[in-house]
Amino acid sequence: MQISERKLFFPIAGFVLIVLISCISKIAVANPSNPSDPNIAKTNLKMKIPAFNLDEHLALMNLSMEEVIQKFSIPKKDIDNNANYEKLSKLTLLKNNKFHPGYFYFKDGKLVMLYIGKNDQLEKLDPKVLQDNLVEKGINLRSRAGKTFNHYVYPEKGVAFSADSRSVRFIELFPPTSLEAYKVEIYEDVPPFIK
Repeated sequence: MQISERKLFFPIAGFVLIVLISCISKIAVANPSNPSDPNIAKTNLKMKIPAFNLDEHLALMNLSMEEVIQKFSIPKKDIDNNANYEKLSKLTLLKNNKFHPGYFYFKDGKLVMLYIGKNDQLEKLDPKVLQDNLVEKGINLRSRAGKTFNHYVYPEKGVAFSADSRSVRFIELFPPTSLEAYKVEIYEDVPPFIK
């Protein structure tokens, strides 16, 4: 190799080496080989919170008690056989917030209430989007979430939720019923809030 060829070879080789290192670094970041690396956990925490999917949660209403226990890995310590929800009593409560934010209430082996309380998904859910998905505004009742909240009920669809103008505080899913039955069997009237 002559001197002029060597002068040209080293800059090109250096450039190729830099490009290869850059590509390898990008591949390593995109496909981490060690999922327990603390830096990866920090990156995952910044991931966008998935949107609340009402249809997916409504589909859970068809699950049996055994299916809920298995699907959400509910330990025996998180099963309460003497629970109440509003006017519903003598219920079995299943919960495991590591796998699902909801509280599953069963009566005589049937899921009668799925309560999903305050969480990141609901806080980012625009109540108007939820109302649009339910096609109508819903029947407005007083909410136990606070005086700035309204409780919207869609009894025939088995859905009720409490929201203010910005976010949803909680959602109730239950077997479809009439408004009268919802008021008599589930809903506890909320007294006016004191200023």
